[in-house]
Amino acid sequence: MALEEPKDSDLKYTVDGFDFIMEEGFEQVYSQFTIGYSDSFLRKGFTVTPDRGGSNC
Repeated sequence: MALEEPKDSDLKYTVDGFDFIMEEGFEQVYSQFTIGYSDSFLRKGFTVTPDRGGSNC
């Protein structure tokens, strides 16, 4: 994840009031993402995990 200005070709998704920006080509590779948030002592912040589908090979 990085903080940068979105490009005109980027896709924008709003989930529970938070905006997530993704490059247009990623939607063809990854059909779904799981967005989580951790507030533990060692890890604070969002995690974004792509659902690759199929096998891990």
